[in-house]
Amino acid sequence: LRKAVAALPGEHRQKPPMYSAVKVDGRPLYEYARQGFEIDRRERTVRIDAAELEDVRLENGLLTAQLRIECSKGTYMRTIADDLGRTFGFGAHAASLSRLRCGPFNLDQAVRLDDLFAWRDDTPDQPSFVALLRDKGLLLAVDRAFDEFPRLILAEDEARRLINGQLLARPAGQLPDGSGEHQDKLNGHWSAWCHDRLIGIVRLQADRFVKVVHGK
Repeated sequence: LRKAVAALPGEHRQKPPMYSAVKVDGRPLYEYARQGFEIDRRERTVRIDAAELEDVRLENGLLTAQLRIECSKGTYMRTIADDLGRTFGFGAHAASLSRLRCGPFNLDQAVRLDDLFAWRDDTPDQPSFVALLRDKGLLLAVDRAFDEFPRLILAEDEARRLINGQLLARPAGQLPDGSGEHQDKLNGHWSAWCHDRLIGIVRLQADRFVKVVHGK
């Protein structure tokens, strides 16, 4: 089992499970599954960056393992569990799942919904609720979501052209920070800035142009 988990990092072809939100002909797979239908699903490429077997034990005659996995979006842990079981010739399934991190945010920064609703109910109006969240340090600037993205600094005229959806020749002498493995994890995307303001998320095309993916 340890060897199988240690071999997980890398790219994999993975078929989404029937009980998932992936849509086929406009309907999520779980709707077909609830009706007893098995639908042919396309495999897609996912990436596992790190895998660690944290614990393994025998409970009530069943082998139970606890894994910590860092992976790309769209990776199904249930499929990984199923594949590991098939490796050893018996069934396996995911009993529980916790998302520990998403982008630059981790579980320690999360807020329980019950607490959020309680704070809302204890404040007289929306501005007071917002002020409370701000005082608790829970309201973050939108650009915090892109802290891990390499930055591309643009002049005003370049930023204006990007905002208008135009292709832009790569600024002379400037390559976005970050390369190799880090850049691969972000699928070649960078955050574009002008005067310390986030303009949008861009990507390099054909090594010559930067194109807006999302802008504001």
